[in-house]
Amino acid sequence: LDLALLNAGAAILVAGGAEDLAAGIERARESVAGGAATTVLEKLVERSRALAGSG
Repeated sequence: LDLALLNAGAAILVAGGAEDLAAGIERARESVAGGAATTVLEKLVERSRALAGSG
């Protein structure tokens, strides 16, 4: 989980969603703890399956 938070924190930082890496990691941690990350993953899986079926 630590490596996933580091990667997500870096992505948040690069996207402009945090002022520094520590803040990005904290935002990632909050997303995981609050369930937001799971919701986004479920939507991604749903969309990927829909696209795979339309090809």
